[in-house]
Amino acid sequence: MTTTPHHIAIVHSDFDPGSVTDTVRSHVECLCSANHQDADTIGKVVLLSGNRVAGLNHATFDGTETIQIGGLDDDRPVEPLPPESTGGLKGFRRAASGHASLTGRNLFERVDGALRRAGMQPGNCVVHWHNASLGRNAAIPFAVAHLANAGWCLLLQIHDLEADQKPENIRHLLKQTGATRAATLDAIRYPVHENIAYAHSIATGKEPPEQYAMMTSWLASIPSIERFPPGDRAEREAAVDDVLRATI
Repeated sequence: MTTTPHHIAIVHSDFDPGSVTDTVRSHVECLCSANHQDADTIGKVVLLSGNRVAGLNHATFDGTETIQIGGLDDDRPVEPLPPESTGGLKGFRRAASGHASLTGRNLFERVDGALRRAGMQPGNCVVHWHNASLGRNAAIPFAVAHLANAGWCLLLQIHDLEADQKPENIRHLLKQTGATRAATLDAIRYPVHENIAYAHSIATGKEPPEQYAMMTSWLASIPSIERFPPGDRAEREAAVDDVLRATI
């Protein structure tokens, strides 16, 4: 029976040489292999990143469309928002905070537009985003939430949950989001939505599981996929509280 091919968009801040890029290259190989075996399984594979792509090889470029969006790179210094812009929001400081929510909206529009120009729609695409919660780009969690609200299906893969809790990453997010409560920041970093699923570890070896390539249904058959962020919420919030206390 012929099925509608599902497109795959793989997103990361960069594709410099490293473990994430190795994983992505392996995934692309798996997806291309699946298409050779069954042309109805996977449609187009698109890689979205910032401007650094030195870790991709010729085979990856041949099997994908690559799109660079500068807003996906690690944060650059930004000017603070005026105090009144977030003063009425519970869990945010009244003092000046970062631009993350505004730049997140802008980043969403750029990613959404790039996907649509590539021929993808919310109903025919899975957006597989690596390390969205890491904290090196405070706009990304907001962009992810906007994409989910717009109907895109997202798989958020966390490569190192401990790295998410590094004080320098948390400190950057607190500054750029204006969050003053651990629960507020946790909700920003790890959104819960019917269109979002999480993977703490999937297909990180050289031979990804066959199920990864068979995403014509929304990932329900993959055991390591969860609807809620992995790890213990209390532990995540405790790490944020430690940083908050240190900044008082």
